[in-house]
Amino acid sequence: MMMRSITALLLFSFLLIVTGDKHSLLYLYTMESKTSDYHLYDCTAVTLLNDRQIDFYNSSSDKPRTAKQNWLKNISEPDWKTSTEKLQYDTQLLNMLLDIQMDESGHSQSDGHVLQWRHGCEQSSDGSLTVLNSINEFGYDGEDLIQFNCTSKTWITPEEKKNREREEKKNREREEKKNREREEENREREEKNREREEEKNREREEKKNREREEKWNKYFNASKKCVQCEEILEMYLKYKTTDITQSHSEYLDAFIVIVLSPLLYCSNKNLI
Repeated sequence: MMMRSITALLLFSFLLIVTGDKHSLLYLYTMESKTSDYHLYDCTAVTLLNDRQIDFYNSSSDKPRTAKQNWLKNISEPDWKTSTEKLQYDTQLLNMLLDIQMDESGHSQSDGHVLQWRHGCEQSSDGSLTVLNSINEFGYDGEDLIQFNCTSKTWITPEEKKNREREEKKNREREEKKNREREEENREREEKNREREEEKNREREEKKNREREEKWNKYFNASKKCVQCEEILEMYLKYKTTDITQSHSEYLDAFIVIVLSPLLYCSNKNLI
């Protein structure tokens, strides 16, 4: 799901016309596990300002960060350093988070596992730079993993969403069944036994979800990342960002990082 949403975002950007009613900053990170004595993995990332790629980052390159827009090449040295150091720090953070997730998934001794992070913010352009939306979403091996709601300051796992949907569906089915089978006592007892078992399973899942949320809160300051994104967006908006570099290959780096990563993961997985 997360992989498809990121791919759709990149494809949509080809047709997007920036109207000026809002500004957005989005980072797309991809890190893949590999055999390493020190558990150091390569990270690639692209930065999108107002849905247009402005740079490409590759932690394994001699020159990790490459500007994709002329105006970005001319920003002040302190601003370049600040925005580059964020990418470098995030690489170290993702390296640790990938190790944690691989250990939780029982993948510690295998290569080719992919952690993706979709992180950004959106603000109005009326002068107040009011935050409209913030994004913090993680995916692991092509599946949704966990996301952080910057408004409610809470983590949400796919399991929690599924549990709510299952609970709503079960309530509807229980009411219909009660109306249909009011006189069938034996089937009522079977239903109660099934519900008790589901409750036990749900409690086990909720405990696992709480443990995951506590673990991510311990190692990842999501609120800080939301604020940091807003600060860097404001920094970029000091420049003439309308000086756009037009290039047919503008999204090639993003396409390689986001679209080909699942294929790389599936290929590696078949070899394991």
